[in-house]
Amino acid sequence: YAVGQGFLCVINDKNNVVCDGDNNNFGQQDVPKLKLPVEQLAVGHRHACALDADGMICWGLGFEKGGRRIEFASRPRFIAAGSNFSCASHDSGIKCLGDDSRFKKLDAPNIPNSDLIVLSSTGGCAVGPNRKTAKCWGLFLEGKSIDESDFDSIAGSEIKMLTIYDDQPCFLTDANSLRCSDIQPKQLTGPDGIKDINMIASFDSNLCALGDNDIKCKFHNSIRDFDVHYYGDPGSISAGVEGFCFSTSEGGICWEDDGLKNIEKVKKFMTGSTGFSSAFNIDNFETKLSKLKDYVYGYKSKFLAKVAKHLEGYKIDQSSELYISYKKVLVRALVINSMEPFVLDLSTKTLEKFRTKYSENAAFINKKAGINKITDIDLNAETFLTAVKLIHFGLEASRRFIASTDEREVLEALIADLGRIISDVNGTDDSLRDQTNACQNLLRLPRNQGLMTTLRDNGRTQGLGLMITVLSQYLLSK
Repeated sequence: YAVGQGFLCVINDKNNVVCDGDNNNFGQQDVPKLKLPVEQLAVGHRHACALDADGMICWGLGFEKGGRRIEFASRPRFIAAGSNFSCASHDSGIKCLGDDSRFKKLDAPNIPNSDLIVLSSTGGCAVGPNRKTAKCWGLFLEGKSIDESDFDSIAGSEIKMLTIYDDQPCFLTDANSLRCSDIQPKQLTGPDGIKDINMIASFDSNLCALGDNDIKCKFHNSIRDFDVHYYGDPGSISAGVEGFCFSTSEGGICWEDDGLKNIEKVKKFMTGSTGFSSAFNIDNFETKLSKLKDYVYGYKSKFLAKVAKHLEGYKIDQSSELYISYKKVLVRALVINSMEPFVLDLSTKTLEKFRTKYSENAAFINKKAGINKITDIDLNAETFLTAVKLIHFGLEASRRFIASTDEREVLEALIADLGRIISDVNGTDDSLRDQTNACQNLLRLPRNQGLMTTLRDNGRTQGLGLMITVLSQYLLSK
């Protein structure tokens, strides 16, 4: 969701934009024809912008009926909307357009390819390429003009989220610490507030902070607690003139100064893409794996493609019963936990941030699913099949690196045996018991234990070998 003044827009499950609420004769609800898929969405007071396959397009107040395409020297990387102006980052810096009658709010600094920009009524801020600093422009700090003023994150921490609260640049670090340039909204943090903040959003003097299961908001200096419990991984939070919207895998919640209200569920919500440095969630993990395979080569890429395809069969359908959705969550938690050794073993330099974030996000997802360790995950037909398939995929990917003729024969025999088990799984309790016993007997065989040791000791297959070992220990614990 992206929230404006009396209206909101969403990216739906068809990767298109729909808007609802007030139209005010400005046309902010009249979404123009977009070239799908829509990647990003930004909403101002009474206008909206989208980044689709053809670039950036805006509609509503200040734009022609049917929308206006905004031309850039290169494709925008990130788009943002303020009260009555909008900005986008690209290869040459940040370009802004709209009403500039006051505050120099269109005079953005030269930050090429910034992947995080926030705008207010009077100016904006954008993070630098290393996410350790941000530059702000426009009018801030009780009427003082800021000309490309810098502020640094705390102790070198990465800026995870950025917002502008009460004319103050505020940021959330990767240590989940909320800091502002000149003030500290202490009521939202500390012993009586949220200890570990996951997300922040603000508009003018309204600020909301989201913890693991709680939300605190400050509306015009009045602190409000909202008793919000959500299932699944949080999607994003968006602030508008009159309230906030928050999305989860189960749908969305919007709230105003006077309380909460549920709104229509949507399957997809995106406000921007920061690549592999961003936090992935349990719902779109197969998408991340599909992208990840483009950054590695050969057998690793083929292995990731197989895992992503398997996960596509366990999409979390919001119309499903909670029990069905929970079983799919367990499948995804099993994949995320077991693949950690493989991901950490990837040596490609471009994936350094993704590797760094992986363990942190795996721990976050485990907390959501109530899992302390991988063996806590219930064994059912879905998790059993997933564990066996991942072992099977890993063994197939390791074929070319087994030098010993005897071990190659052991490898091929195990691949064939696991293939038969996979084909025999039919989802019944009796079948699950029989196939689990058969699989455990296979994994306990000394020749197969020796094969796993070889895979772990081989530098080319170490990540796969460790993953297979983790999955084997999971199955043998049941």
